[in-house]
Amino acid sequence: MSLTIFKALTEAKKKLEYAEIKNSHHEARLLLKYALNLSLEEIITASDRELAPYQLEKYESWVLRRTLHEPLSKIREEKEFWSLPFIVKADALDPRPDSETLIEAVFKTYPVREKRLNILDLGVGTGCLIITLLKEYLYSYGIGIDKSILALEVARLNLEKFKLHERLKLINTFWGEGIVEEFDIIVSNPPYIAETDRQMLSQEVIKYDPHIALFGGSDGLDAYRSLAPHAFRLLKSLGHLFLEIGKNQESSVQEILLENGFTLKEWIPDLAGILRCGIFQKAN
Repeated sequence: MSLTIFKALTEAKKKLEYAEIKNSHHEARLLLKYALNLSLEEIITASDRELAPYQLEKYESWVLRRTLHEPLSKIREEKEFWSLPFIVKADALDPRPDSETLIEAVFKTYPVREKRLNILDLGVGTGCLIITLLKEYLYSYGIGIDKSILALEVARLNLEKFKLHERLKLINTFWGEGIVEEFDIIVSNPPYIAETDRQMLSQEVIKYDPHIALFGGSDGLDAYRSLAPHAFRLLKSLGHLFLEIGKNQESSVQEILLENGFTLKEWIPDLAGILRCGIFQKAN
């Protein structure tokens, strides 16, 4: 069986609508664009073109996966972060636009890109944070750690993609255990969703992101309690710790950090106006 682009899109839209996928027409177009490497212009202007059987088979398989609420990023195994195309897999948390707030906070604190900085990423995941920073601070070096070996394999794919073998090391450990050197910058996007908020998550998140990277215990703060003493030990005296937090967690996270010898420098909001990144230093 063969279908034109228009008919294939129409069928896909119906299936996505039935699966309660929002913006089904837009999603159907994006799936076609990425599955068959077509431009949106081609999809519109060549709508009467017949798809080859292998093209239709691939498109329909992608549509089926999307009807099961698998995110497009996981289907195509790519997600953009800071305008960089990162490889994504089921074993690591997808990069989020909210996390770009941490990158902006680092740039604000360290505006001179030529500085040689030692950077640590606690819970590296895909590597999007530390790789973005190393792409901007060309004379800097970094270590990314994660307790998930599977997540580190995803980070390694991105390390290789962006050719950072000489400047980035990946280590399997728990919040810095066994690391002895000190760092100018520590960044972290730890799991901060409370177990009680599990039912509020979309199917795209709860079914396809690793739970180890999502949930931070009953109150969402377990990771901050665990990483704070390690971060204090590993941060240089004049260094900065950049922490991503969840909505309305600023007071609780600040209290944990103060108890571990830090002082708050500033809270940075994301594009929605929600406080998203805390900048901390060692207290005098």
